[in-house]
Amino acid sequence: MKKTKIVASVGPAIWGQEKTGAMIEAGVDVFRLNFSHGTHDEHGKEIEDIRAVSARVGRPVGIIQDLQGPKIRLGDVKDDHKDVHVGQILTLDYAMKDAEHDGGDTIPLQYNLASKVKVGETVYIFDGKIRTHVVEIPSDTAIRLKVENDGFIARKKGLNLPDTDFGGEIFTEKDLTDLDFGATRDFDYVAISFIQSAADLHELRRIMKEKGYKDDVKIIAKIETKQAVQDVPTIEEIVKATDAIMVARGDMAYEAGLEAVPVAQRRLIVACRKFGKPVIVATQTMGTMVDSPVPTRAEADNVAADDFSLHDPSLLWPVTFAEGAGRYTEEANYQDGIPIVSHTLEFHTDKIDRESDRMLRSLAACSLRGLVALVTTNNNVRLLVGYSEAHGSERPLRLEKVEADTGKIHTDAGTEVIRLCCRDTAKAALLDGGVG
Repeated sequence: MKKTKIVASVGPAIWGQEKTGAMIEAGVDVFRLNFSHGTHDEHGKEIEDIRAVSARVGRPVGIIQDLQGPKIRLGDVKDDHKDVHVGQILTLDYAMKDAEHDGGDTIPLQYNLASKVKVGETVYIFDGKIRTHVVEIPSDTAIRLKVENDGFIARKKGLNLPDTDFGGEIFTEKDLTDLDFGATRDFDYVAISFIQSAADLHELRRIMKEKGYKDDVKIIAKIETKQAVQDVPTIEEIVKATDAIMVARGDMAYEAGLEAVPVAQRRLIVACRKFGKPVIVATQTMGTMVDSPVPTRAEADNVAADDFSLHDPSLLWPVTFAEGAGRYTEEANYQDGIPIVSHTLEFHTDKIDRESDRMLRSLAACSLRGLVALVTTNNNVRLLVGYSEAHGSERPLRLEKVEADTGKIHTDAGTEVIRLCCRDTAKAALLDGGVG
């Protein structure tokens, strides 16, 4: 079984069970439904097709409900194409959000920016392809921009405003409506865009619970704002609060700066490794394959480099919790009236899946004298220790690492014992009563 997983975005090009089946056969592990586009009826049909094909071929796949979040988009653009040139003045008007565009320089906008932006602030349009800056705020619904490079814009294309403070607004009315829909459908994950802090994720969990989502639906935090990657403590708090991370390199490049992306990506990967959380690296991974059947050399190297940096039991790129690939066995023993539990974790895909996640959560709540986890690599050690930190054990865990060849024990400071060792020495530790 391959360890690196594949996430595919679902669009009109692969609608229908025949094409969905071909995608699954080709190796897709998770389907992403982008709620920035499409109707609830269309998404409902996509879910039905994915589940039907998955059941027919006997291969579980995950489904992501990817919320739009406070992503600001243009409205209609006539003929889905408008050329723009250096020095041209464009007006974006929220009052026209539902209007048809007449081809002129006033463009419908789906979000009222008039009270948010200031003159001089940068506004990127169409995923950064067009750079502009604010020159005027002519009304309480419109902003006026001066274009800085030649290109074109199209309908529903996104805006990025790296200099603008939105005051912590994360969930839009559309998101709340989409969450009402999602609570009635079979999703494995909910992804939220443009989060700024761990508090945003706690609020999403509250909303999901209120709307009736199943407890095992996971949250993916899409990291793209300057605030979310401002420092390591902020990143670690976000990682601990979520179930998985998506490094959204596209919007991050405009929100935080292109030069910030490589550093932020590596900091996020390190934090996910530390706390045992899956991470997805996204955007332009295989961008040229829209037009070409083979990737560029740079793309092949990029994917390989990401895979090498993420090849660890604490994460995968990307990963689905729905596969249930991990297995464990449990034996309970008693020493002096206190239970000693031995778990053999077999990370077949080097990850914590749903089943192992439940087991580890239950262990955190137990009054154990010690735990022997039969592991094979130091990466498993980092996974389990990081996982215990992420889920807030009431008693700090002490790591007693046993050398595989000599059985020598190295003990760190702490109050609660978690002994991690290789398969051969773990049995001896139990037989000798060495736990605790």
